[in-house]
Amino acid sequence: GFFAVLLALRRVVPRVLCCAAGDLVLFEELRRRGCEAVEGAPSEAEVGRWPAAMLLEDAGPAAWRARWESLAAAWLSARLEAASPGALVLMFEASDAAALGSLLVALLGPAVGRPCSGGGGGGGVSAWVDAASMFTHGSRRWACAGIVVGASGTLRQVGNGPTSAAALLPGQRLPLPASVPQRGDAAPPG
Repeated sequence: GFFAVLLALRRVVPRVLCCAAGDLVLFEELRRRGCEAVEGAPSEAEVGRWPAAMLLEDAGPAAWRARWESLAAAWLSARLEAASPGALVLMFEASDAAALGSLLVALLGPAVGRPCSGGGGGGGVSAWVDAASMFTHGSRRWACAGIVVGASGTLRQVGNGPTSAAALLPGQRLPLPASVPQRGDAAPPG
């Protein structure tokens, strides 16, 4: 599935850097297909400079967390600190339906209410879940979410309850704890 995503990405962004995260077989396959690839995980400082990141895992949430969570948190922290807009997409196999919600809480929880420098054009930025979905492909269930960092005027804390099994459309909400902001919400007062 990743190579289908890669083809689409190459049509819309000027540069795609693929990370094999220590998987030598994947690294060789990426090189064979002519991809710009790194064998090991990039540094947290390097990730923070990327305007967007897609962290896809062919295993469950524990593997995603072990491989990508610290980099995702570093990316989010760097974008917020620099008040620089960006997008983070994550995907993993989700036999546990609650895994997506708990992962989003872990990633976004520390960002809620955090002061931002506002250096990217004034007003600061915030992070929120822009889209999330759980879907089945073949015999496996997958979880996918997009986190956006952008102007803080579009943020409010919402939601409460279990993880949704349906894709979010404009105006819909992923039921998450109140500490996790979502797309289209107004900024909290103050």
